[in-house]
Amino acid sequence: MPLIAIIDDEPIVVGAAASIVRRLGHETVTGGTIADAQRIVRERRPDILLLDMHLPDGEADEAVARLKMMQPSLRIILFSGDLELETSSRAVKAGAFEYLTKPFTFDSMSTALSDALGPGPQGAPVASDAAVVHVAARRLLGQSPEICLANLLLERFAKTPETPILITGESGTGKEVAAAAVHNLSKRREKPFIKLNCAAIPRSLMEAELFGHERGSFTDAKATRLGVFEAAHGGTLFLDEVGELDIELQPKLLRVLEEKIVHRVGGGPGRAVDVRVVAATNRNLAELCRAGRFREDLYFRLAVLHIELTPLRSRREDIPLLAEHFLRERSQALGRVFTAISPPTMRMFIDYEWPGNVREMRNLLERLVILSPKQGVLDIGEDEWRRNLFGFGRGNGTAPRPDPAPGRTTPQAPHFSAPAPVPDSVPTTPYLSTARPNELLPLDEAEKRYILEVIARMGNNKTAAAKVLGIARSTLNRKLAAYGLSVED
Repeated sequence: MPLIAIIDDEPIVVGAAASIVRRLGHETVTGGTIADAQRIVRERRPDILLLDMHLPDGEADEAVARLKMMQPSLRIILFSGDLELETSSRAVKAGAFEYLTKPFTFDSMSTALSDALGPGPQGAPVASDAAVVHVAARRLLGQSPEICLANLLLERFAKTPETPILITGESGTGKEVAAAAVHNLSKRREKPFIKLNCAAIPRSLMEAELFGHERGSFTDAKATRLGVFEAAHGGTLFLDEVGELDIELQPKLLRVLEEKIVHRVGGGPGRAVDVRVVAATNRNLAELCRAGRFREDLYFRLAVLHIELTPLRSRREDIPLLAEHFLRERSQALGRVFTAISPPTMRMFIDYEWPGNVREMRNLLERLVILSPKQGVLDIGEDEWRRNLFGFGRGNGTAPRPDPAPGRTTPQAPHFSAPAPVPDSVPTTPYLSTARPNELLPLDEAEKRYILEVIARMGNNKTAAAKVLGIARSTLNRKLAAYGLSVED
């Protein structure tokens, strides 16, 4: 019989949890402090430890690491009255298995214990690794607080049966992966997971695509056809780029969300559907509402549960983990053998701004795995790196970055001094801007002319010009090479 330890300083919480655990057929042992938890782990070796986030003698994030050292196979479920980013994500990174909010219910406790008592990958216990969130929730790979929080939210949201979820974030941050995680973690996992890109379907066909159509309802309707709502019955419907949905269709979508009844194009009786909708967008829906391009009532319905996925440039500690993961994945898929990324190459991965986010990284690594003449360790020079970028940004992507949150560790990146003041009197050269008054230039051309003008005003001193531009001299040289130019000091 599994032994479940319950540690909380509130007797009512301990009693409620113990009652549920015993109803599920498990043995219990209880305590009210971290010291109690350590004693129980040392003496009783429980299968699962239910641990409150805040105890009289310490915090859970510190306790988890010590408890996992005492019993690496121990699965720890945290619980608290609210979700705290820093504390909960540190605890998960230290090895906590799951996060359960209070007040918990019989169903939520039952599901959490069932997940924790199940096997990990290949039947082994889930490893205590700072880069791993437990197997059921490890869909967004990373160790940053933002990714730990996103995985916690995904798992919790998945346990709600039908409430819509809105996932927002820049293109390439993993919104579809997150939506699939919600489905796979939910009780709907055995039912269909249907995807629809709202930006890819012509406006004239979108209503039929969503709700289906009857035979003869329009010119090409030669047979009755199910829409995605009926196709996803019992499962999950992922509406990608929902911000692009035509304003005239939005009230019809809202009606289906509220009534759970679909009316096909061309009439006929309404059909009941049981569908969980997960919507995603890289647009600001609140701004679209203010502009009259998205209905507020639909926005409020879709955003009952909301997850914001952070861009990769704001969580650089995840870059090495993701790069090595995609290197292995793409190597295996393409029949090549790469075991690691060299430190200088990884430095370029960390320094780059990744405007296309995780998707760009995956595609870049696929390209490098295919084109690299040598296998083993992926090691490329700066010229090869620059040639293989997709052209979103220039050089090595060393643009200014937001400061990390207090107490947060981030891979070291080059630090550049503030731009130096531009002298009032400087020499001129043919590189000075030749733009005509009011001439509008493409961004890359404007950047090129500005860089050349700064170099000229610095008397062709590239070190001084780099300081004015706020970039490293090596980055300036790469930009000049990209322009096909060479400026001598």
